[in-house]
Amino acid sequence: MSERVHLREDLRDHLPTTFPEFLSPRGRIVARSASSRTERISLGGLALYRKHYVYPLRNAIKASLRNTLTRPSRVEREYRMLELFGERAGEDCVPAPAAFGERRSFLLLREAVLLTQAVEGGTPLDAVEDPTAEDGALVGRFIARLHRAGLTHGSLFPRNILRAASGTLAVLDLDRAQAASPQRLPPIKRRARDLAFLAVALADLPAPIHRRALITYARETGESARTVAAGIEAILPEARARLARRLRVR
Repeated sequence: MSERVHLREDLRDHLPTTFPEFLSPRGRIVARSASSRTERISLGGLALYRKHYVYPLRNAIKASLRNTLTRPSRVEREYRMLELFGERAGEDCVPAPAAFGERRSFLLLREAVLLTQAVEGGTPLDAVEDPTAEDGALVGRFIARLHRAGLTHGSLFPRNILRAASGTLAVLDLDRAQAASPQRLPPIKRRARDLAFLAVALADLPAPIHRRALITYARETGESARTVAAGIEAILPEARARLARRLRVR
């Protein structure tokens, strides 16, 4: 069994240096998926989110063949995307990456951990009480900000967007994120996927919130709202299917 730990340079004096120590404190679960669990913990005097992946042997073999023998692992890629999002779109748009660790057996990835600094007062978008049309405008501006930086999330469900105590927004779970050329809008299909996932998950909220988000987004990107809406419509079946799978896991 081999272990690898990477710490952000300025946090080396605050965080442990071994993989088991990353897993030791218990925390409050803030998100769960088929392969990972995210908890809010305290470690080294820091408030952190800890995302913990566990790979059974069959999944470990599949994951290794797909992306861990010849390319960075999923958790390292997510760490690097957090850095890139912060550099391109502003440090407040993501929780600051703190560390990641991996545990392998015969080269197969069996466990991985990603640590990020917690967002003060962070509340998932799907837990915000009584959202208004102004909240829709805030979301539209925020997504346009990411897309104008050449960044797409790839799994932009409301629980992956945090509203901080300051009122700003930040995104989590960047393992499906992609980066195009900076200061250039990515292809409409990739951008529409972000918008469609969000629209499907927020379908029960008042319609003015959706319309305000779409109109604000189009204005911020300099596009026709009708063009953006058509792109979203094409992705809706995929978005509904993905949301259904997530709900089954939860």
